[in-house]
Amino acid sequence: MRIDSAAAEAVNLLPKADHPSAFGSVFGVLNRCKSKMGSRTLERWLRQPLLCPEAINKRLDVVQLLKENPGARSALQEGPLKGLPDVDAVVAKISRSSGSGSKGTRGTCSGAGASLTEVWRLYMFTRALAGVTASLLECLCEGGDQVVSEAAEEGGEPRCSYTGALARQKQTLHSTLYEPLRAISAKFERYRHLVEHVVDFDQLPDLVVSPQHDPALAELREERDGLEQEAQRELAKAQSGYGAFAEVRLDSNSQRAFFLRTTRGDDERQLRANNSRVTVLSLQKNGVHFTTDALESISARVGDIDREYVPPLPLPLSLPLSLPLSLSLSLSLSLPLPLPLSLSRTH
Repeated sequence: MRIDSAAAEAVNLLPKADHPSAFGSVFGVLNRCKSKMGSRTLERWLRQPLLCPEAINKRLDVVQLLKENPGARSALQEGPLKGLPDVDAVVAKISRSSGSGSKGTRGTCSGAGASLTEVWRLYMFTRALAGVTASLLECLCEGGDQVVSEAAEEGGEPRCSYTGALARQKQTLHSTLYEPLRAISAKFERYRHLVEHVVDFDQLPDLVVSPQHDPALAELREERDGLEQEAQRELAKAQSGYGAFAEVRLDSNSQRAFFLRTTRGDDERQLRANNSRVTVLSLQKNGVHFTTDALESISARVGDIDREYVPPLPLPLSLPLSLPLSLSLSLSLSLPLPLPLSLSRTH
């Protein structure tokens, strides 16, 4: 069923712009999700409530089981779901990039298409799946009720059944969340290996492709390393010469790959007196930002290299563009779990 805007407003289903209180709507009271995907799923659940009693009871089974297992619930909320990348946005960007067919230099997608950032965020998401499935397995194994039966088919996966007071709830969680997520995680295993092989982990948090995959990239990396050494020599000259009266550091920002700065904002006059050829860039709270002709040349070339260092991604942009609904629902498991206490089961 779909609830129209008038009905949703009449019952304060969703937050209003003129009533920003966190508890001014049903959504605000219920939303304890740790990810954007979870919040979006909760909103969708409220806008499109279920009518099928069986489907409603399955949702309540999962909520009840997590309510009864605070350890697994806390492990999910404060572990893999906290700070989880918004994979919906990542997949949407990859989808737009794949559909546009536009290419940048050296085979990269141009404009607003996918980049190595999206590849990395999807990688971090797939790594978090292991934590999600581990927490769900802990919940399933609570109380030692698990019973493993024979495989349904030759070569098939063994089916699990459960006994005890929460047997039905565990079976629901197993079939609707745990198994689908475990299968997705297994399918992404090669993707994780590929990213770990391609991304230069030594350069993190900067995301760059390892130069071993392209001779041209290796040359650029070598040149950049040499320029960094030259920048360090410029720093040493300043520290031992005209800037010896102050503490001088090598720094960078979005405009310049390298510049020098002192740690005090009143060093400008002495700096100019000691070396009239320095160029003062700005006076900041953290000191005097300045450069020299040699360092400016080094910085400009490093900037050119960074813009040129855009390798063809050896990663498939035709990744699965949709994940099972169970994956999205699992991200809403941080809903306020006392919910079943105020709801009776639907018959």
